[in-house]
Amino acid sequence: DSEVALLQTFADQAALALENARLYEETRTRETQLQETNRMLSALHSVAAAASQSLDLRQVLEAAIEKITEIFRFDATQIHIYNEQTDELLLGANFEREPSRFAPVQSFRRGQGIVGKVAESGKPLIFEDVQTDPLYRQLSRSKVSGQYGYHFFAVLPIRGKLKNLGTLACTGIDPRKLNSGEIQLLEALTDQVAVAIENS
Repeated sequence: DSEVALLQTFADQAALALENARLYEETRTRETQLQETNRMLSALHSVAAAASQSLDLRQVLEAAIEKITEIFRFDATQIHIYNEQTDELLLGANFEREPSRFAPVQSFRRGQGIVGKVAESGKPLIFEDVQTDPLYRQLSRSKVSGQYGYHFFAVLPIRGKLKNLGTLACTGIDPRKLNSGEIQLLEALTDQVAVAIENS
């Protein structure tokens, strides 16, 4: 009986240790999620503040590009703005970690290539791996991402109150799947860019 009681004491202590370990891991996971949420909210606040405080569109776009690149760690990010006079999307701001590896496309016709199609439809196109995605090969005009060894490519519309104002294009070297929270943040950031374009 005494041995059984001792073994039961050991079992109870083991159960307590396992429960403590589980609670500790849950706390760490919650802390990490909270830090990520705070980081994303900070990015959104920075872009929103720039959009509301400045009528200098270039300044707002560069602030947006900087925050988007910092938060998501993309390798190249571009914002194209729609020009009604020429019916083109013109490069408004861009960032490349390795400029020699990825040259930004200066303009797209509306409806042309992936950027042009997103601007026309107002619907995002997200490719986890352009090297293997048949839709990318079908839609891409330049196939630049594929040529330079990039894998991830996403283009989101910048939607104004009445029309699409441009696009945000994000590129990454490695294959990547954006989670729903990341997509929501990118859409919120493009909404702030839309405010800045309309204000300017």
